[in-house]
Amino acid sequence: MPRLYNSALHISASVSAYIPGRRTLKQNQNSRKKIQARRISVTMTTPPEKVSFRDALRFWAKMGFISFGGPAGQIALLHQELVEQRRWISEKRFLHALNYCMLLPGPEAQQLATYVGWLLHGTRGGIVAGVLFVLPSLFILIALSWLYVAFSDVPAVAGILYGIKPAV
Repeated sequence: MPRLYNSALHISASVSAYIPGRRTLKQNQNSRKKIQARRISVTMTTPPEKVSFRDALRFWAKMGFISFGGPAGQIALLHQELVEQRRWISEKRFLHALNYCMLLPGPEAQQLATYVGWLLHGTRGGIVAGVLFVLPSLFILIALSWLYVAFSDVPAVAGILYGIKPAV
């Protein structure tokens, strides 16, 4: 009985291959792979734009304010901004930098930001990227800590701090 079932599947698959305008599963898979390969090759071969130091400075300050959380989210955010949207570095260069930073001990996202800053603007860019990636978050945490110490007995402030507790 299984033999008959398998042969029926084989016949239906071969018949559907001969219907005009209908693509087989293998043809769909091949076309998807070709489209994906084209997307990857365009992203990897697009030359990076020349970035002004002022634009980079603003970007790293913005990243410092919005990159609250763990390194996985920060790295994904860096990838989206640097490779996909701004195209400051190529996909290949980003992955190379990420692999390099994963080998080193310490915070990967912060090392990646420092390395990319160094790639874009040398030592000065690396220092600025590293400092601005961490400093705004530090100031936010200090402000929230002060707010908690100074006004934790006020019910409205206690409620707000309790609400943002999971994010911090």
